[in-house]
Amino acid sequence: MKKNTRLCQNMLIIFLLGWIFGLAARQALAQPPATTASLLTLDEARQIARARNRDLKTLRLNLQLAREKTQEARSKAWPQINSSAGYMAHNKPMLPHGDQEYADTHLTLEQTLFHLGIWAGIRAAKQYQKLEELAAERYEETLDFLVTEAYLQILREQKGIDVLKELEKNTQDHLRDTQNFYAEGIVPKTDLLKTELALSQVQRDLLAAENQQQKSWTIFKILLGVDLDQAYQLQEVGAPPSISLEQPLSELQQKALRRRADLKKLIAEQAYLENILQAYQSRHYPVISAFGSWDYTTNESEYQDQSMTGGVRITWPLFAGFGISAQVAQGRSQLSLNQVRRMELEAQIRKEVESAWLDIQKARQDLETAQKEVAQAEENLRITTELYKESMATNTDVLDAQTLLAQARNHLNNARYDQILAVQRLSLATGD
Repeated sequence: MKKNTRLCQNMLIIFLLGWIFGLAARQALAQPPATTASLLTLDEARQIARARNRDLKTLRLNLQLAREKTQEARSKAWPQINSSAGYMAHNKPMLPHGDQEYADTHLTLEQTLFHLGIWAGIRAAKQYQKLEELAAERYEETLDFLVTEAYLQILREQKGIDVLKELEKNTQDHLRDTQNFYAEGIVPKTDLLKTELALSQVQRDLLAAENQQQKSWTIFKILLGVDLDQAYQLQEVGAPPSISLEQPLSELQQKALRRRADLKKLIAEQAYLENILQAYQSRHYPVISAFGSWDYTTNESEYQDQSMTGGVRITWPLFAGFGISAQVAQGRSQLSLNQVRRMELEAQIRKEVESAWLDIQKARQDLETAQKEVAQAEENLRITTELYKESMATNTDVLDAQTLLAQARNHLNNARYDQILAVQRLSLATGD
């Protein structure tokens, strides 16, 4: 009886173990494989964005479309050759041979000899292609900056999260000290409650910071044109390249006016609009073309007839309801608008260069100040903590010292990334 009972117990244990292992295996298979985060550098992020960004792809397609329009404009200067063939049946015999069925073939050729609008259209198409090239070039520069900004934002937020985690740890340590002091009757209960509330606030701030970083990741991946589920680990960036601020601001501004692709685009747009205006004005002038044709006709009676025709045609619009004059006026207005936009952009470029130049100066000063603040805040927290243990400082003093240290470290991280971003902003402003 005892043997049977022991056997049943062993079988039950084996069954339970098998059931537990089977359940664990099913759960393991049901879980998706862990996503491995790829290490990504800033340069690699820029390359990915240039290859996959959707807006940049659209601009490149626009450029391809402009190339095809240029080819279309050129085709109008080539001879136009057409052929046709037909078959005719009549209900009555046709003179002179009395046949009721005929077949014919036609071949025509026309070559424009003089048309100012065609050549103006070709030049305009080339300039439009140049506009699209410059638009894509400027967006590539802007995209590099946007990717850099989003990349640094994630690193900046990660540093902020690290600071909050450190603050959380320090507050937890301080809470344990406060609990011990309260148990010994050294501090009142209000100190304990204040510390618990401070810890709760830090944990809420930490959760908010992690959520904000997740949003920044989404923006970053959209810029790169990658799947939102793609996991990356960003490599820390080094110090920004050294830029001498001894170079006069006016020289940097002149450099920007020479190099900026968006300003070049407006200059090219002026040439484009001038050619469009010439195309409008050409409609006041005659169009001269040469033409020729060959006709062949045959029927059931083996009748065959061939004829050839050639000549020169001149077409001169005499009146078009003032439509041509209205188009010419529109072209001149567009040119005037282009001049205004160019002046506005030049002023904006000068302002952007000045702003970026001043940001670099401010970032350098902030970095030096922040480094000193961190050292001072660390020493302040050390002294305040020691005084609190000797009952010579209050609980609020310790919490304030911890908060000041966290703020100083955030200031240092922000100053460092602000300096890197200011250098990138100046490069974008000058068109480098």
